[in-house]
Amino acid sequence: MQRPAEHILLSETTGNPWVDGEDHFRHEFARIREAAGLPKDLQFRDLRRTAATDLGAAGATDDEIRAVTGHQSRGVVAVYVRPDTRMAEAAILKREKEVKRARAASVPASPVAKPPGVGGKNGGRSRARTVDPMIKSHLLYQLS
Repeated sequence: MQRPAEHILLSETTGNPWVDGEDHFRHEFARIREAAGLPKDLQFRDLRRTAATDLGAAGATDDEIRAVTGHQSRGVVAVYVRPDTRMAEAAILKREKEVKRARAASVPASPVAKPPGVGGKNGGRSRARTVDPMIKSHLLYQLS
């Protein structure tokens, strides 16, 4: 079943829907796009994807994005929202926050003394460290 069309472009001066036709809008968008120095292959509909991606980067849920874009399916939102560096950085920050929380929760209230001779000369701690895979991928991404 088709939904009735809604006017999404209104004149700022009159508040009425644009009635000059699609060609006039294309001409105006092309003029604005050129004045802004944007690529010639940018179409007005591309801005919808950009808005969805920006909402995703801001932490909006799929349902919140659907409310803005008008999509009925979460699957379509997944097509529109393109993961970018902002989302990667936000995910890494969330993970770092969770790691800190988990470490703080697992720290004993009082230090436990090890019996003499247990753990070698530096208390059982090796100087060799492994790098967390998420941190490693983040660092490699930042260096590329």
